[in-house]
Amino acid sequence: MEIFSKTQMIQSDLSNYDSEIFTFSQDNAALAFMLFPGAEYDSDLVNKIGLLSKAEHTISVVTQDGFDSFTSGLDTSDIGKTAKGIFLIQTFSHDLIEDILVCHVGDTESKPLDIFKSIELNFSLNHKDTIAFAFINENCQEAHEILSAFYASRRFPCFLVGGFVKEVRSFSKKGAGSSDGMDIDAAIVFIKLKNPFYTAVLRTQHYKMLEPSFVALDVSEDGKRLYTVIDPKTLEIMPAREALKKMLPDFSDELDTFLTKYTLGININGECILKSVKKIYSHDNSLRFFLQISPGDHLHLFKATEFTSQTYKDLSRFLESNDFPVAAVMFDCVLRPRISFPSEVVDLLECPTSGFTTAGEIYGVDFNSSMVGVFFFEKGKHFYDERNDLFPLLYGSFCEYYALQNISSLHSVHFIQQFALGASLNQHNSQKIFHDSAIHATLKKRIILLEESLRKAQFNARIDTLTGLYNRRILTDIILEEYKSAVNQKYPISILMIDIDNFKTVNDTWGHGEGDRVLIDFSKCLKEFTLNNGTAIRTGGEEFLITLPHVSEEKGLAMANDLRLMIAQKVFVGTPPQPITCSIGLFTSDANVTTFSDFLKKADLALYVAKTNGRNQVRQYSSCVHSS
Repeated sequence: MEIFSKTQMIQSDLSNYDSEIFTFSQDNAALAFMLFPGAEYDSDLVNKIGLLSKAEHTISVVTQDGFDSFTSGLDTSDIGKTAKGIFLIQTFSHDLIEDILVCHVGDTESKPLDIFKSIELNFSLNHKDTIAFAFINENCQEAHEILSAFYASRRFPCFLVGGFVKEVRSFSKKGAGSSDGMDIDAAIVFIKLKNPFYTAVLRTQHYKMLEPSFVALDVSEDGKRLYTVIDPKTLEIMPAREALKKMLPDFSDELDTFLTKYTLGININGECILKSVKKIYSHDNSLRFFLQISPGDHLHLFKATEFTSQTYKDLSRFLESNDFPVAAVMFDCVLRPRISFPSEVVDLLECPTSGFTTAGEIYGVDFNSSMVGVFFFEKGKHFYDERNDLFPLLYGSFCEYYALQNISSLHSVHFIQQFALGASLNQHNSQKIFHDSAIHATLKKRIILLEESLRKAQFNARIDTLTGLYNRRILTDIILEEYKSAVNQKYPISILMIDIDNFKTVNDTWGHGEGDRVLIDFSKCLKEFTLNNGTAIRTGGEEFLITLPHVSEEKGLAMANDLRLMIAQKVFVGTPPQPITCSIGLFTSDANVTTFSDFLKKADLALYVAKTNGRNQVRQYSSCVHSS
């Protein structure tokens, strides 16, 4: 059986160190993760071991508290005890990984957004075969800015997964951009897998959302301390601790007691993002959080459920429709129980696995009290997981979340306007907020001045800056509504999934500047095509989507072929000019499709068939099903 990843537990004195951990079929590893337990670590040792690495890229991380429960080679009976005197290495083969790019943040004076905009990837991004790992120092003052900039750059439509650790260092044998083991604020590691491998992401937590909630109003400058909140039902403004006490009949200032039963969090289009409380202050009735929150965040109360069974259920459901993964990387919150899992849980992961214990996890956004796993699979039978198949919707939600946080003052003012200045608000409730006429006048003036800015920001958040097309964020509103309208009114709607053929070759041969020009010219064709009917979206990289309401499959097929020919006649690259071609997958709604995710999924399958059968063609889903 071919090996694509290895793990090895090593004593700190290196008595059992084996350099073969870095070797695969006589070739050195493409990537190595080194995990050092956080309770006791020697910075010199961390640096020394990093320099011993034979991998092309090495990421050395000091975890929060020992290792995750699923770490390969770790006796689960020892979970709960800090793993002293040992560290872990996980390596990955060149047979698994096609390319890697490591981005360092914090070792230069450049702003995170400038760093992300300047990155030149040598590979195309696709969330199915590309993953971005984020290792961020827990003391990094720019953590929120780093995550926000990742999405604001609008360049990386792939999962961003990772966590907050005590220390992160990066080593590179290639030398380009290496920090030579220097402690940095953050490392973002882009990994492109080779065909036939793909990646999928699991997230599990043991909390369920309850009805009580409040909206953050007065937040400290660092975003981690909450002073006052507003009740969205009564519009009463109160101290944060008092609001929490009002929610809970069994409220206790003892944090451990509170966290064993409850936590707080936000809801981002169905994704429950937990924001755990770090300290409860009685002297000023405030709450301190582990991670940043913003004014306008709608914080819900979450109640803990049974931990072990929930983890097992989520993990087994994730893996049940697929062969065992060839490798896995886990990020487990230090706030979660450190217990020994039953063997049936641990046995689900027989592949090489490293487990980072983190002070906050990253799954698109930052949160607490969860476990996130990145799994590498070899293509076999079809793998289905709702989070992964609906990634375009998730990505749009994460982009919108950070866009709104960046205009948090607008968001909070807009919230107050919605509840306090609306026609439905009676005079009694108005007095609860606007008991001071000066406050009323100030807020009203701010609303008038900033409302237009809010509308512009929300519009710009949905536009791809390079091509001028809509971006994938509108999938969750405009396109979803088009689909619902077609279903409810029983008229056909067709969807085209489009991919520029061999676009990586364009970038590799003529450079990214020429690649950008091709994307712009290609998008002009899509705008012309949808001028009278339809919506065109750049979903990421060289991938596009068009919806065609009131268009049958027969008409959609003819229109798709017309578009394909138009592009070949109008979009060129190089000297002498060479035509650009594209592959198109078509699906038209029918009675068998009951969800929006199925609607997108079937068009994506038709595109896959078009690409694997020679490219520069249109395939409709119905023909794919019949031919199979």
